[in-house]
This record gives sequence, structure tokens and C-alpha cells, in this order.
Amino acid sequence: MFLIAEIPFPTFIPSTVLGLIALLFWYLYNSYTTKKKAQLDEINSVEQSNRIRVIEMRLNELGVTVDTSDLTAEQKYDLLVRLLNSKIRKYLIAAITLISLCILLVFLIYTNHTKNESNVQHLKEDTSKQDGNALPIPTKILNQKIHHFLLGPGANSDCKTLKDAMDLVQDGDTIFAEDGVYDGGTISKGLTIIGKGEINKIRFDLLNVRAKMNLSVQGLTLSGLVIFAKSNVTINNCDILSSGIDMFDGYLDISNSILDGSPKGGFAIFLRSGSAAVSTCKILQWKSGIVIETGTTIEVKSSVINNNETGVQVSPGSTATIKATDLRFNRHVAVETGKVFGSDGKEMFGTLIEENNQYN
Repeated sequence: MFLIAEIPFPTFIPSTVLGLIALLFWYLYNSYTTKKKAQLDEINSVEQSNRIRVIEMRLNELGVTVDTSDLTAEQKYDLLVRLLNSKIRKYLIAAITLISLCILLVFLIYTNHTKNESNVQHLKEDTSKQDGNALPIPTKILNQKIHHFLLGPGANSDCKTLKDAMDLVQDGDTIFAEDGVYDGGTISKGLTIIGKGEINKIRFDLLNVRAKMNLSVQGLTLSGLVIFAKSNVTINNCDILSSGIDMFDGYLDISNSILDGSPKGGFAIFLRSGSAAVSTCKILQWKSGIVIETGTTIEVKSSVINNNETGVQVSPGSTATIKATDLRFNRHVAVETGKVFGSDGKEMFGTLIEENNQYN
């Protein structure tokens, strides 16, 4: 029997309800037993001359359909006792069955919750960064019933390809990707993708994020990402190689990641609309590290933007906030439609808000 203190809060309410139902069944059984015993006591307490009449009345209440006219008073009494005991046994069996069912359901709820908690703990320990520190599991995963699927080439995987995964998952689910190279495709569900192994051994080709999707990616390598209207994308601890992030609208939050365009890919981040936040990232070897167009905003902090043709390209009517970032070894820091500007940003048509950065 579980103690209330041992039952986790997410299972407490259903467990309590089932416990109350079990107590109700036991109460009803005891009430019926007490009532029937009181009827027998009533029969034994009446005078002998009235006893036969009371016995016949109780037999009628029980729906006895056999002819009892030839039975003596003692035989009728024995018949009544057997019938009452039979009904009490039936109520006892029903009560025990239902109470056992409630206990079983409580056990299953508790076991399922414990299994889910164990899975989360295992994934915390098993999923790691390149430097060996454990990746954070999203709060959303920790606070809800987990639906996660394993993507990989192994026999124990739930799906082999990203397309299969999209057919399997629902909004809010999580995909754990094992080592392998996966074809790209369209992200058509709001989900989380977490690499379950070494970052450089888990690689996805170009991913297209559909409009109005929420996507979180951790601990893997991407070869390009296209983000469509009003999507929210979070990238943490990833490598983005050769082909960068092309964002048409929405919000991008990228951190603790390396964007490497070797040898001189087109752009690392192209912000056509919407806004973005970049922190603790390395942007290296691109023709354009960051490009932001009119009406967009981006904040870059504590990052390295090195060895690019253009470090940051800011268009008129856009705003770039850059703080504590290494902007050295770029041919240009910022340009606008073919015109080159100095690193102080004073001649720029777009707005550059900068603080504690390093330049050539």
C-alpha cells in the first residue's frame, strides 16, 4: 500500500480519487451487511407468533418466487438466512473486485510516472555537449507527460527517417536522434529534436520549418535551415556547416553553437524579417556572417564573428545590437547595398548599437 507522501504530485489527484472510490465500495458493503444482520436480529426479537409473518415479508422483499406455503417456520427462516448470506457474499466479491481494480490502477499510474521520470533522468545523463557537460532538457519536457521517439538506424529505433518521424509525432513531442546522416525535409509539427550522441556524428541535411511552428534543436549538426513565417526556433549546442540559416519571419534564438561556412559559404544567418538573438556562438568562414534586412532586429552578445568577407551586414531601417563580441579578421564589419562603412557605425543607414566589441 502506497503512502500519500510517496506518491508524486502529478499522480496524487487520480490516486486520491481512486482511493475514495475504493472506500465508497467498502462503505456500501459494510452498510448492506449491517442492514441484513439487523433484519435477522429483528426476526429473532419478535414474538414467536409474529415471526412467521416477518420472515415471509423479508422473503417477499428478496423476490422469492418459489412456493413456501408447505414449509415450516424453521425452514422458512433457514431459507431467508441462506438468501441473505448469499447476497452478502455477492456484495463482498463485488467490493473486493472493485477495490482491487482501484489499487491496480493506482499502481499503474504510479509506475508509469516513475518510468517517465527515469527516462528523463537517463536522457539528462546520456545526452552531452562536446565539452562533456550535460545538455539541459527543456522545461516543457519535464513538466508534461513525455511522448518521445527514437530516430536512428538501429533495430530499437521508432523511425529511420525524418519523414517517418513527422508521420509519427504530434505537436509537443520529442525526437532523440542517434548517430547517423539523415536526409533533410519539412518540419511540419512543433517539436524538439535532441542529439543522443556526439554532435559531429548526428547530421541533418537542409531542414525547412513550416510557418507557425515551434522547433527546438539541441546537440547535432545541421546543413542549412530555412524558417518560414511566424515560427519560433531555438538552437542550442549545434554545429551548422556549409549552409546557414535563412529566416523569412518569426523569432530565432541560437546559443552555444558553431556556424562554420568553410570554404566561404554564402551566409551564416540571413534575417529577412522578424528578429533574432545570438549568444556565445562562433560564426566563421562565410561570405557574410550576419545579414539583416529592413525592419528586422538582432542582438548578438558574447560571440565570435571572425574570418568572414563581411562580419555583419545591416540594411536601412534595421537594428543590430552587438555586445562583447569579437569582430576581428573580417574584411568588412558592416556594409549596406555595396557601400562599405567603418566599424564605428556612424555612417550607416541602419542602426548599430555596439558595446565592448573587438575590431581589427
